[in-house]
Amino acid sequence: PRLRVIYYRPAKDFLQAPMSYRRNQIVKEFMNITSLKRSDADRFLRSHKYKLENAVNSFFNAPPSIKIKKGDQKKVQLLWKKYSATDEDDGTVSLDTDKFLKDLGEDEEGEIAFALAWKLDSVLIGIEEKHFMKFVDFGVDSMKGLQMWMKNLHKEIEKEAGFKKMYRWLFDYIRGTESKRKTVDLELATLVWSAVFEGRFALKNDWLAFLEQEKKPKITKDVWYQLGDFIYFIKDDFSNWDPNESWPVLIDSFAEYMEKKLKSK
Repeated sequence: PRLRVIYYRPAKDFLQAPMSYRRNQIVKEFMNITSLKRSDADRFLRSHKYKLENAVNSFFNAPPSIKIKKGDQKKVQLLWKKYSATDEDDGTVSLDTDKFLKDLGEDEEGEIAFALAWKLDSVLIGIEEKHFMKFVDFGVDSMKGLQMWMKNLHKEIEKEAGFKKMYRWLFDYIRGTESKRKTVDLELATLVWSAVFEGRFALKNDWLAFLEQEKKPKITKDVWYQLGDFIYFIKDDFSNWDPNESWPVLIDSFAEYMEKKLKSK
């Protein structure tokens, strides 16, 4: 489900108010969301004819050349205190991602959890305070600002280019940046694929079923990266598959698996 932000105002009173009052209220709301100073907020809104949601979407998708005011560090720290949790076993403190995303109206088990980790450049063990405090640099220090930031993160990864940036980053995320291993754990890889391929790769379930019957499939960086290209390239019926093209052996084996399955139907 996609987050829909609704800006609440008493419609009758607001629309009947003088134009100067309405614009002033819109500027205040825009400042609250973006942390811009008033002159910059007014100038940016003017270029969008004071249409608040259009201006907010434009701001977060392609920030203007004006200097973005940082978020309030104390406000971000208060958010951190509210949503962080201590592990009972080892005492480490990290973001309670499920609670955080739930309060933002997001799917705690969907791809957005991985997208959040990507944007904050966190590690597999969890989003720590140093990662969360990056919201200060993003100019986001309120729940309303976080909602808009998340909404635009959805838009970024809906595009192929944005998705591939996140997807490639995820290889080192689940491998461990300090690990010398050249492959990633299949169980972790499957967990990620189940989330990020949902609604994006029609053959996701076939791919996962194929891996279950393979003997110790090796998920290398090459396999990981090229699979990210493959899901956008291949047609559901494999009508554009060419066995002479250069794909990793594991993807070639998947193609053979699918061709046999499609012929048996």
